[in-house]
Amino acid sequence: MAVSVLPEMAPEAIGIDRSRLEQRASVLYLRLEDGYAQIERALDDGQDVARWEDVWQRLLREYEQVCDLLAAAH
Repeated sequence: MAVSVLPEMAPEAIGIDRSRLEQRASVLYLRLEDGYAQIERALDDGQDVARWEDVWQRLLREYEQVCDLLAAAH
């Protein structure tokens, strides 16, 4: 589930728990790393990875949005 980015507002100001955002960012980071490695292996094996790349890019956008919200709190 994607989070709307409101960079001018701290997470707490829009009712989002900072610790949950930090946890989500950590989970997304690990999924991105794992997904990237899987995509690289599949490419090496000559597999079509277009759908995997689409999913990876969606995860990346969500990760960026979560990080933007966290940065807005500083």
